[in-house]
Amino acid sequence: MKKILSLSILILITGCASGPQAIKYDEASAFERSILARGVVKDNGDEIYVQPKNKAEACKLRSSKEQTERPNFRAYWDGECKDGYAYGLGRDISISDTHHYDEITILDRNKNGKQRPVVFIDYTKNEISYRMTGDSEKSHITLSEKIENSLSGFTVENSIIVIDETGDVYGSYSSPFNPTVVHINGSRHNNLVYRAADYSRDPFRSQQSAESVIDIVDREKNFSGVVMMHFSNGSTRHFINENDVQSEVKMPDEYINQVVAKLKKTVNVVSQAPARLQRVQQIEREYLFKACNGASKIVNLDDAIYTRICTWREQFKEPYSIASANYQQRLESQKIQAASSEQQRLIQQQIIQQQAVTQLVNSAQQLRQTYNNIQQPQIQPIQPIQPIQPIQPMGGSRVICQTIGSITTCN
Repeated sequence: MKKILSLSILILITGCASGPQAIKYDEASAFERSILARGVVKDNGDEIYVQPKNKAEACKLRSSKEQTERPNFRAYWDGECKDGYAYGLGRDISISDTHHYDEITILDRNKNGKQRPVVFIDYTKNEISYRMTGDSEKSHITLSEKIENSLSGFTVENSIIVIDETGDVYGSYSSPFNPTVVHINGSRHNNLVYRAADYSRDPFRSQQSAESVIDIVDREKNFSGVVMMHFSNGSTRHFINENDVQSEVKMPDEYINQVVAKLKKTVNVVSQAPARLQRVQQIEREYLFKACNGASKIVNLDDAIYTRICTWREQFKEPYSIASANYQQRLESQKIQAASSEQQRLIQQQIIQQQAVTQLVNSAQQLRQTYNNIQQPQIQPIQPIQPIQPIQPMGGSRVICQTIGSITTCN
């Protein structure tokens, strides 16, 4: 996914990193201050109006400088005109030798673009967007689907972008073929972007893999100055990139909490956005009912171009189905691999446990053998008192002697 967390993952990143040098809040936020110091990003140019090629009456239709400068550019308005401007429900069809762009919308010059529903279709980029503007054209909610079908494969990227009245930007990016979700928090007034990649939805990630990665990005330079990683095993690592040198540090909790709060707000704002796009989907259905009934057309515009909006999605049904099947197959393969890894882990755990038991038994046997080999001291039995045979004296008198210990007595 080119653009760079369930909410619980955002909170987990506040875990303490051990080992690296702890830095202060001012050091941690220095990269952000350097971006903000460059000043405000200017909005793109003024409005440009063109006359639709299929309208004889004055019917100004808003366009852009980028479009009008394309070779052989022409615009068509499939709708009504009022007071010299395109009006009501209709479609702006903008074509050149290098692009084809449709816009289904409801136009009313008096509303200045407030609360305007719009459906954008870019046939060159294979992208469709649903947008509801706010109190101005610059504030809006936009849900987009971008399809890429090339030699490198079939991919779909979905995004929801919310820009509020103050210019703050909240966004989320996802894909039906990738469990990773990316959230951003920024502003259309500067190039500072807080970005978080959430890998927690991957059911087969290992305990050593990153569960989420937050980085602080300079949008203009496409450079990450701060990176904070949270791993599935609960550990965290923090980095600062400065002058192409990456240093591992320990971020202060105050700084981490501030960044997490911004991304937490993104998750909350984006989750409420789809419900506010129902009117946009409704005007799409209403216009397509008119344009795709087989009777509508625009003078001097090829019918194939006019009705392309009715069938353009058909070309993606088969590759989408194939990509979906491949993704499910990949998930099953990962599931089997994960089960095998888990089985190997359990077997290895059993081996370690058995080795521990064997070692314990062997130790007990050795202890028993050692005990048995200990020589007990030999205690000599006490000999009974032995009488000394009498000595027959020469005179015939009999003498009896007894010995007790070291004393001998004769009578």
